[in-house]
Amino acid sequence: GMCCGPRAPTTELTEPEQDALMMLQRRANTTLEFECPKTKEMLQSYMKGIFPEVDVEIPDPAWRRLGFQQNDPRTDFRGAGVLALECLEYFSREYQLEARRIIKEAEKGALEYLFSATAINVTFHLICYFQLHERDTGREVASASPLARKNLGRLLSQAEDRSPFFMLFSEAMLRAHRIWTNMHAGSDRVLNLLDFPKVLEELKVAVANTMDGYIRLPGDLTRLQTASTVPPSSCAVQ
Repeated sequence: GMCCGPRAPTTELTEPEQDALMMLQRRANTTLEFECPKTKEMLQSYMKGIFPEVDVEIPDPAWRRLGFQQNDPRTDFRGAGVLALECLEYFSREYQLEARRIIKEAEKGALEYLFSATAINVTFHLICYFQLHERDTGREVASASPLARKNLGRLLSQAEDRSPFFMLFSEAMLRAHRIWTNMHAGSDRVLNLLDFPKVLEELKVAVANTMDGYIRLPGDLTRLQTASTVPPSSCAVQ
């Protein structure tokens, strides 16, 4: 393709980057096995990360405290499979203080929304955005640019595991919660869940603006907290 000047960053994937994205893709297309002991283990670990005092079986109404739609949390994972559960488990472990605060704020009161159900939706969006889906999802999703895919591939191949994807997810959930909090603060009417899709729209733009930026280390993903929610194309030309 045409490049703008001699120093345009290459978006060509190296072989290790391609392999890393392929491995993530395989995981993204692995459905959650309901009866697998590992599934129950990871769900329990997620619960303990947020509510250490809660000892709970599956099914149980307590799972709704985490923002699942049913007493059996497994039924929520249809779209994003095992990768979504890995994301949630990582978030509750590596972002524990923020995770506890956010989930408790989402549980009841003005900011109430289904945190885990939303998180699964966000994981599904990231899977579609990075074109990791093997079958047609019937969803129109703006695809990641070659640079965004290159940036993710680089981080994954450097880390040699899936943690950069989990970190991007975690930063996305922090940003989504903040967008929702700010929407409430800035509104002169009481917001409800019908207003929530706007959060996801803004989040998608912030993710794209982040991944199209300068990303060399996993820590650079924290820029998602300050990334613009204005689509690049709609910026007025100075």
